[in-house]
Amino acid sequence: MTLSRERPTNRSGGPARLVIALAAVTVLAAAGCSSTAERSDATLPPLAGGPTTLALPGIATSTTSVAPDPGSSVPPSASIDPASTISSTIASGATVTWGGWAYYEVPQLGAEPVRGSGCGATGGLGDVVPDGIWNVNIGDGSGADRFWSGGTISLDLRCIYAGDAGRAQWNTVCSAAPDADACLSQSPDWFVVNVNSRLRTMPVAATVQYGVGALGTPPCAGVSLDPTSVSAPWRFMDSWVVVSGGQVTAVIAACPAG
Repeated sequence: MTLSRERPTNRSGGPARLVIALAAVTVLAAAGCSSTAERSDATLPPLAGGPTTLALPGIATSTTSVAPDPGSSVPPSASIDPASTISSTIASGATVTWGGWAYYEVPQLGAEPVRGSGCGATGGLGDVVPDGIWNVNIGDGSGADRFWSGGTISLDLRCIYAGDAGRAQWNTVCSAAPDADACLSQSPDWFVVNVNSRLRTMPVAATVQYGVGALGTPPCAGVSLDPTSVSAPWRFMDSWVVVSGGQVTAVIAACPAG
């Protein structure tokens, strides 16, 4: 098991601050059944099931403000619908879209106790990343063009634990080895576990959206919004990706360390 560093982090481990803004989420559902699927500056309550930020029939949307400094507390990102999971709420043919969250405030969206739609920590994911919103490293950390090129992208899924799940992971790892790098560089509020370095290659939509820290105006200054740039943050920072209809429709990289 490989453990990644605390947020915000580039792949060489340099910490940084983010100023992040938060909006709402939209996940539109159609009829039928579907395919299934580290970082917070705040202590969040345990998240179980899909949040009310899923724009589904009978489920209201919700927003919250974000505290930008490490160690700050943040109100709950959303109230939770315990019966919802990504597999039961995203119907066949649905469109999954980025919810407009601040980068580090994506809530738990699936059955696994991690931020986003899941991470396949128990080995339950195959070669195809299911529709949903996933935290990833793109490629092997070298930033090479080949990891996002020619209509495909290579994804290394990461598990982002927070709240009770983050504390459980922290206790498991850090009680036995309190001086471990992961324990010194991370907190229970955003505890990243990269189970393995497996890369899954997915098709990219021709209209793929790209953002840094958010979609649209980035909350971090001086970053390139050109994904082909040699300094594009997706090359060396972790990212969220939106998978919809079996292809990557959005990539939101973390703001660079600095």
